[in-house]
This record gives sequence, C-alpha cells and structure tokens, in this order.
Amino acid sequence: MRRRRERLFSVSEADDADMPAPVRNPFAAEDRAVFSPSELDVVTLRTPALSDEGATVPAGATGTIVAVYGDAAAFGVEFEAPFHALATVMPGQIGSCRRAG
Repeated sequence: MRRRRERLFSVSEADDADMPAPVRNPFAAEDRAVFSPSELDVVTLRTPALSDEGATVPAGATGTIVAVYGDAAAFGVEFEAPFHALATVMPGQIGSCRRAG
C-alpha cells in the first residue's frame, strides 16, 4: 500500500519538463506597499475608463484616488475634467501616479 501511494504522488522528470519556469512578479504582494498608488494620490489614465454612471473617461484624464479596493486590485478615482465622474480603475489603466503631499 505504501509503495502505491508513492507512485500516485511522484512527479516524473517528463512531467517536470512540461512545466513552465516560474515568473517573478515585480509587484508581488510584499512589494505592493512600495509600488502601489494609495488614497489621495493623483493618477493619469493610460487607457479610457468607464465611469460609475456609464460615461467614458478618456485616456490622459487626471483624477484623485478616493478608495483602494482589495490588495490594490482596483482603485476608486474621482475625476473633475473633462467632466465630474467617479470610476473604478484597474492598475493597468494607470499611466502615471503622483504621491499625495
């Protein structure tokens, strides 16, 4: 019985060769505090974002982060121009960030 368990859970070299090499995420959880925007930071959109009312906030618009969702998985951003809007923005949509203060 013990021998059978070993066979069920063993990984052969052939199986190991098919596995891709792990990729290091430069924004891993332990680094997010250093790199992630936080509340009251000013951000500029890299790509358009959909406002909570359904209007499209264009790329290049600048707004202030008013909420950070989850572990910086998304941000609530308030825009004043070209029109007043609140939008949920994903990290990939942020082109630049200026720290508050």
